[in-house]
Amino acid sequence: MNDTVQTSRESEKRQNVALESVRSAVYEELKTAIYPVDVLLAGKSGPLTEEQKQALQTTRAALQRLARAAEKTTPPVSITLKKK
Repeated sequence: MNDTVQTSRESEKRQNVALESVRSAVYEELKTAIYPVDVLLAGKSGPLTEEQKQALQTTRAALQRLARAAEKTTPPVSITLKKK
């Protein structure tokens, strides 16, 4: 039974490492996507119509929510269990 438990823990750890890798990649991509939206909203590429500004603000808010969600996504607590 110990072998089964050990194998299960190792499999879960590999899954958690994969989840963390995906979470990190998603978070970084979202942060990267927010930057050009901020540039446009700051007017650095020219004036925006009110409709464009509202669309960019909506986009930025959605990207930020996704980034926060990705940032808060953590592997299950069991990854911190130490082998005995």
